[in-house]
Amino acid sequence: MAGRNAVRAYLLQAAERQEQVEVTIERHWVVGPTILAAWHAGYVQRSDRARVRLAGFMTMELADDNRIARFREWWHRRETPATR
Repeated sequence: MAGRNAVRAYLLQAAERQEQVEVTIERHWVVGPTILAAWHAGYVQRSDRARVRLAGFMTMELADDNRIARFREWWHRRETPATR
């Protein structure tokens, strides 16, 4: 994914599929132009009301103009079906 429009399209598509989104950055580290962060997130899928929880880690490297030059992310996903 590269550019503002690609990021915007990604976020808009996610917003169509998810609600009650919560994100928590548990811990972060900054070393020069590199940012590392451990995070947790959760949301409800609009399609079937299942609850999704994620635990992940991300790295970002900033360019000289302080924009993100490189972004990588890893996560584990757990889904709980909606109770009826």
